[in-house]
Amino acid sequence: MCFLISIVLISLFIFAERTVKHPMVNLNLFKVKDFSASAIVALLAQFFYIGVVVVIPSYLTNVDHKTALEAALILLPMSLTVFAFGGLGSLVINKLGPRLLVLVGMISILLSYILIVMNGATNSTWLSVALLILGIGFGIIAGPINVLAASNFSGSLLTSSQSVISVVRQIGSVLGVSVFLSMMSSNLKILRVIDLTKLNHAYLSIYNIWIPVLILLLPVMFSFPTKKKYLVKE
Repeated sequence: MCFLISIVLISLFIFAERTVKHPMVNLNLFKVKDFSASAIVALLAQFFYIGVVVVIPSYLTNVDHKTALEAALILLPMSLTVFAFGGLGSLVINKLGPRLLVLVGMISILLSYILIVMNGATNSTWLSVALLILGIGFGIIAGPINVLAASNFSGSLLTSSQSVISVVRQIGSVLGVSVFLSMMSSNLKILRVIDLTKLNHAYLSIYNIWIPVLILLLPVMFSFPTKKKYLVKE
């Protein structure tokens, strides 16, 4: 029922935005292929990144019996790589092209999920490596997406493009929190009936479900252009 209500409300919102003189979201932005692709990837990257950020700290403290400080130190390299590679990706987008950067970023996120599922339950070092790779992948995507989303616009559309991308990221975060925490809660309820000692499975099996989804999403990255100096205006 909630899903149906959401669909109806979204449809009404889109209809209203197309008819009012000064819309909150300029839907003309989505007529540009590069912007639409950027918005989709921004949402997906945020979704899969937040899905780790909200679950793994709980896993480290409740299952792996780490202290809050130890859990924070394990997560710290991921945050640092997001910052570092976000800036680096923006700098090299003209040299490497957006397609390669976004593809490498999504493959990195996929690899991090595989490592979490395969080794996270038994080896904190591998979990740290997985989180580091996740930070690299998300950073590589986050920086170039902001630049690419604005590259075809000027004036008011330029401002609108950045606002819409920010909203899309927030939607990805909200979806990530709600979906991943709901899955974790559901798994924990099942294990209370079956075997409460398998807490690690309740947490890490969440990511196993998303690995095929990430693989299927990789072709979307080929919708981005490959040409060099993509952001240079004549």
